[in-house]
Amino acid sequence: MYKKLIIILLLILPFEIIAKEALLTNHDMKVLIPSESRITSSLSGEWDVSYDNEATWQKIDVPHSTYSEDRAIFKRTVKIDKELINSKTWQLFFLGVNNDVDVYFNDLLLGRYYGYSSPFFVNIPSRCISGEENTIKVIAYQSEYNFGQARMLAPYVQKNYVGILRDILLIGTESIWIEKVTPKSEVNSTYTTSVVDLTMSISSDNIVNLQRSQEQKKRSTPIDTNTLAPIVTPAASMKDIAGLYVKVRIIDPVNFDTTRYYRSENFVLESERSTDIKMSLRIDNPILWSIEDPHLYKFQVELYKDGNLIDDYILILYLYLITPHILF
Repeated sequence: MYKKLIIILLLILPFEIIAKEALLTNHDMKVLIPSESRITSSLSGEWDVSYDNEATWQKIDVPHSTYSEDRAIFKRTVKIDKELINSKTWQLFFLGVNNDVDVYFNDLLLGRYYGYSSPFFVNIPSRCISGEENTIKVIAYQSEYNFGQARMLAPYVQKNYVGILRDILLIGTESIWIEKVTPKSEVNSTYTTSVVDLTMSISSDNIVNLQRSQEQKKRSTPIDTNTLAPIVTPAASMKDIAGLYVKVRIIDPVNFDTTRYYRSENFVLESERSTDIKMSLRIDNPILWSIEDPHLYKFQVELYKDGNLIDDYILILYLYLITPHILF
């Protein structure tokens, strides 16, 4: 009798675990959004859900997913401070949905996303934000492809869940921000020098939002002229954003050397466009990562416009060297 009960519990528990994930902590959000200048808010908590095409609604806590042959419609209201509506660019960061979703903001379709537990970003155009109170609607439904794959890989699974499996974050950035930083490192054979190549993807939204943000801040930070490369300022049109540059500071947790940094040339970025900025950084006498000494380097990437800090991105990197061994 007890053996049968244990077997039944083992079969049921995995599906209950899949149906709802643990909520993110503040530390988790800092790891996912490695920036000190961005506004990050979790949208987990109470939502409305409908399983009958919005005929009736009930309260649930997100993350939440359930078995449904058709679809589930999730809805909640989001408040954005009126002083930040036009001075920030807003995004939704979905950490995982099941299976496919249509995302609406104030009844305007932002796009269809094929999540299946994979994270993805959704940009919110400024024209979609109607005021301080806004409505997010997420329609989750079965995907024929994913459903068929699940049945093929797990033929004994009789149910397929739809819904919001993991947290959703609302992120506010300046109208120019660091989309991502891709590192590539190499250590020489004598372990005396390491070169780290960084590719920084910079994206922009409406330039008007950046002008409004700078007017609100009224900063007077002087332009830093200590550079490792000559500054070239190309001619810019009314639709271009000029006076941009990236500064990277290497922070060694052992030596605490925060004085050395690298700076890119000035560059111009068109409104609602993206560009890649590449830089090579050199580390002398690097401390390599090992199990005994898991040494980490911190790269603080900062984006400036006319000497004013507008965005930052923190990259944690370890350096190592793979040495082949002859097994026999």
